[in-house]
Amino acid sequence: MLAPGRLAALWRPLPRLFPALGARWKATKGGGEGVSSAPIRHPLAWNKEEFYDDKALDVEMRRVFDVCHGCRRCFNLCNSFPRLFELIDSSPSEELDTVPSSAFKPVVDDCTLCDLCYLAKCPYTPPHPLNVDFP
Repeated sequence: MLAPGRLAALWRPLPRLFPALGARWKATKGGGEGVSSAPIRHPLAWNKEEFYDDKALDVEMRRVFDVCHGCRRCFNLCNSFPRLFELIDSSPSEELDTVPSSAFKPVVDDCTLCDLCYLAKCPYTPPHPLNVDFP
């Protein structure tokens, strides 16, 4: 087992080697975007009736997609993000308000649930107040 000081010494060069980790490193030190702690995965309330409400789902997807559209840090991850951004950019207003909800299914289907966006790229994951959890 490594001593705590030795572990920290091993961690320091990682943000330079892996830029996605650099953003999290800054956040955990209180600098940069986002919050000052690691992302938190909240349990899904799948046993509550609201979880299955289509209207609430649409409102939440629009909220999350709008945050993603404004940031675009995740453009080079799974195909969900390029698909989402192309969908928005080709809409009449080039904003999410003119994208029909029926067009969201391919975006969600392209998500591989790898969590790279959640753990390494997104500065808006919980405990950030925007509480983004894609898709």
